[in-house]
Amino acid sequence: MRCWEKECPVKRERLSESSPAFRILAVEPRLKANFNIREDANPSSRQRGLKRFQANPEANWGPRPRARPGGKAASEGLAERRRLLQNKRKEPAEDPAQRAARLKTFPCKRFKEGTCQLGDQCCYSHSPAAPVASGDIPITDCPETTTKLSPEPEAAHGSIPGPGVD
Repeated sequence: MRCWEKECPVKRERLSESSPAFRILAVEPRLKANFNIREDANPSSRQRGLKRFQANPEANWGPRPRARPGGKAASEGLAERRRLLQNKRKEPAEDPAQRAARLKTFPCKRFKEGTCQLGDQCCYSHSPAAPVASGDIPITDCPETTTKLSPEPEAAHGSIPGPGVD
């Protein structure tokens, strides 16, 4: 690296004194490297103008499904099947407006903590959680509850109070 830097100098003012490159280049090279291009280093394939990477040998040359009984009949529709199944794993691109509307349904956890600084620009919902109305209290079979199990008035049951009500 030091020998190459002698042939292609680097601007020393661009290197900081604490960088590894500065420390390496500060030492004079002990060996002399020769960067001349040698004629015998050129391989015969390059001299003959051959391609480094050969072209694909035939269309649809890649891996195929496992062999099944039926021989050639199974492989005839292979190209058509590959064409039909192309790009099935990609998720469709979501419209930014749809994404924003979807995210607005989730509450902002930073707003809940009181640390959200985005305000109206936040993509999450800043609306307070709706308090549960008294009619929305879930009905349970637990005898310790203080709510009535049925929404009908007591007169419908006669004078017998429901469970948990004295």
